[in-house]
Amino acid sequence: MGWRGRATIMKSIDTLVNDMYHVLEEETEVNEEHMSLFLKGIEEVVREAVSSPRRENNSTLRMSNIGKKDRKLWLEKNRPKKSSSTSGQKLLMYLYGGITEELSLYLVAEAGHTVTDQQKEVTINGIKGHMDCKIDGEVVDVKSASAFGFRKFSDGTLLRKDKDSFGYIGQLSGYIEAEGDEVGHFLVMNKVSGELCLLTIDDMDTINAANRITHLKSMLTQDTEPELCYPTVPEGKAGNMKISTDCTYCAYKFDCFDDLRVFKYSNRWAYLSKVVKEPLVEEVYPNG
Repeated sequence: MGWRGRATIMKSIDTLVNDMYHVLEEETEVNEEHMSLFLKGIEEVVREAVSSPRRENNSTLRMSNIGKKDRKLWLEKNRPKKSSSTSGQKLLMYLYGGITEELSLYLVAEAGHTVTDQQKEVTINGIKGHMDCKIDGEVVDVKSASAFGFRKFSDGTLLRKDKDSFGYIGQLSGYIEAEGDEVGHFLVMNKVSGELCLLTIDDMDTINAANRITHLKSMLTQDTEPELCYPTVPEGKAGNMKISTDCTYCAYKFDCFDDLRVFKYSNRWAYLSKVVKEPLVEEVYPNG
């Protein structure tokens, strides 16, 4: 049993976001089959989160990470951090994301659009992945995002290579290529505001996943790490240099920048790779 749209007329994915809003804006009779699938999906997400807390394992090449930067993938493969249980805070974030994505698919079906191929396994050059689904016959990756992350989808800046630190474009490219399609979409919910957006990518935006995987298989066997993922940038006018925002979230930032120092401002932490003038704030020493 799978999701089915309530309408008999084929709908276009172009109207998806507005149609999802209309489900909540208008008085609608609940489709009991859709509700049953939604509740079952929520139950599975929660059960898995509670019974099998996941450990982060980024050392295996798979479709979901082929879009990451070369250096990040090389470090994860060749200098893996000690395996440890993921924090409860991060696990709750994953759980919230899973629940939100189930809600999105429920609204898609209630809005009369067709959902098929959920978690279908695809393979390119021996690398496997599971795409989220197809909506109205087109490949869709369903995501939830913070307000900051959502803006990259809603304004299209994710399509810039320097803004896709999580490799989402590469991941979706793999699913599109495996299915022999030409376009795909991100359906994204802003977890703060409830705003939705549908970002479409085509062959002008995608990468060649097969070529990328061939490159990565070779690169990961090299003895030396690739170049830095992102260049450092100026911090103020005193000559200090800081690492990029994307690097601050990386577990390998202290491996890539031996002299990295961290200063605690009232509203942020500054990760300085070069200090010419000492900031007049507390220096902190987080575990790298």
